[in-house]
Amino acid sequence: MFLNAILSACLAWVWIYPLGMYRFKWKPFNCEVCMSGWIACVYCWDQWHTPLWMAGAMVFSRVINKFVG
Repeated sequence: MFLNAILSACLAWVWIYPLGMYRFKWKPFNCEVCMSGWIACVYCWDQWHTPLWMAGAMVFSRVINKFVG
């Protein structure tokens, strides 16, 4: 699951910046932090631990954005 959270953050970064989804005004889907949480919600489904994986993916997305962008 740890790797899935990192992959969710990476996928969110690719979805937002190289694909240009930040131009849309849909708030939950136009920033990499929110998008990584939604992707992790689906990709890291683990019953009661899902919010923890969502939060972890959001933190990883901030770390990726700090080093890459």
